[in-house]
Amino acid sequence: MLEDLKSKLRTAYIEKVKGECVFCKMIEEENQKIIYQNDLIAVFPPLKSGALKEGHLLVVPRKHSEDIFEMEGSEAEEYFGQIKEIADKLKNKSRYSGVNILSANGKEAQQSIRHMHTHLILRENDDGYDMWPKTSYKGQSFKEVNKELSNLIKD
Repeated sequence: MLEDLKSKLRTAYIEKVKGECVFCKMIEEENQKIIYQNDLIAVFPPLKSGALKEGHLLVVPRKHSEDIFEMEGSEAEEYFGQIKEIADKLKNKSRYSGVNILSANGKEAQQSIRHMHTHLILRENDDGYDMWPKTSYKGQSFKEVNKELSNLIKD
């Protein structure tokens, strides 16, 4: 836990003080951690301190966008299409039969690196990992909030 915090602080320091995007720098330098790349994306594992389990990968668009809100619609379509292709290949060609897909967008969503990225956490049958957070939410204002959200989406 402490190492994870140190890693996040180090990343934030580099981005703030040096004005560098860690992911852009990795892609520019064609870092040896990159296990796959094409014109649109780069795929690599997170730092060991940030890995949730073996088979945890990051999919990063080569073009810098801070988050999904900065991406053009067509860029997002291509990006998520690439994620679908990778997930299919890994499911069909490996021992992994499932995947958790996670992308934090914005400070409030706990996005730690300000470059759009998506976590693929590859899953095996009975691997024993529980990726769902425990919460005390009991649906107190479920109906009201969902009505509000429905109206916002419709408009």
